[in-house]
Amino acid sequence: MSTWDDRLRSLFKKAPSKEIKRAVLNMMESGSDDRSAALVSTALADTGLVMGIVAILRPREPKDVDALFWAKKATYPTFNSRIEKAAQLNLIGPRTRNNLDVARQIRNVFVMQWWRSHLARPKSWTPAIK
Repeated sequence: MSTWDDRLRSLFKKAPSKEIKRAVLNMMESGSDDRSAALVSTALADTGLVMGIVAILRPREPKDVDALFWAKKATYPTFNSRIEKAAQLNLIGPRTRNNLDVARQIRNVFVMQWWRSHLARPKSWTPAIK
């Protein structure tokens, strides 16, 4: 029976599938959907930060990972807080930290544009619920 550490270590060693890499590269190179490229790229970077932080901090149980990242009062609940922690742990250097911060700001611009466009809809508009 594998332990939590064994399963976690195994997950860290897995690279993203070729299909995911190809899809992300195609999206980024096409230039047709900058918003999706920004969101997907930062999500992948965020996942990498989570995995790196977990590899260093070595939480014992899945609930400990939840407490670090996903719980209501998580220690590192945001992309920004994960960038900062990764830098503190020397997982990333100053250049990567700066690049991730720029990517985060670009992502936030796209998210705010989407949010504002949806807030501008008439109050009578409601999505269909099935």
